[in-house]
Amino acid sequence: MAILAAAPCNALLCDVAAILTARPAAAGPPARLAPLTRLSLAAFLMRLSRFRAAALAVAGLTLLATVALGGCLSLHPHVDPTVGAPEMRPDVFFDGPSEGLGTLRMRVGWTQMVRVESRGAYDADSTFRLVQSIRRGEGAPTTRSWTMRRVSPPGAPPRYTGTLTDASGPVDVRVDGGTLRIAYRMGRFLRMEQRLVLQADGLTAVNLSTVSFLGLPVARLFEIIRRAEPVGEAL
Repeated sequence: MAILAAAPCNALLCDVAAILTARPAAAGPPARLAPLTRLSLAAFLMRLSRFRAAALAVAGLTLLATVALGGCLSLHPHVDPTVGAPEMRPDVFFDGPSEGLGTLRMRVGWTQMVRVESRGAYDADSTFRLVQSIRRGEGAPTTRSWTMRRVSPPGAPPRYTGTLTDASGPVDVRVDGGTLRIAYRMGRFLRMEQRLVLQADGLTAVNLSTVSFLGLPVARLFEIIRRAEPVGEAL
């Protein structure tokens, strides 16, 4: 890294020194200095632009190499929804209290236990709000909030749009029978995709989440979520 940056840095220093030390000739009019100074400044800015672009490219390639060579990330287990199970609607399954326990696995090789306590309810404006307390490993709990509003017409498969503390844009939520699919971005390069599969007891859902960096999976969460009463009774 230092070798790649050495040549641009030295050239930049030379240009800066030339600009700072340039002085008008004693016999010449001051007007002759302006074009030379502007030219040197333009050259300096061009070199600075090239250096910044090269630095960003090197940083990106370094991060990609670290992610790609940091280790293997196993696939999620295959989980299918139960035939005949109720729809996995977020405003039904997460209505009231629920708890989750999962394992977060990173491509770099480490794992971490994740515990989640959730409580959801409708606001007066028909917006469903879900507040979660999340504890990763032995760290202090953090709080995140979801808001969801149904946007699909009557008779169509349920679809919601909403917001989330961790998301950098809108959250897309789709119901596919007993499976709930959630997708959103976290910053410019990270994308989260979740698949929550309702189980036969109506009390349990399996959360299969994947975080990707420029399309390459870098983390996966396997979580078991349980609610107080079966979904069928809550409908």
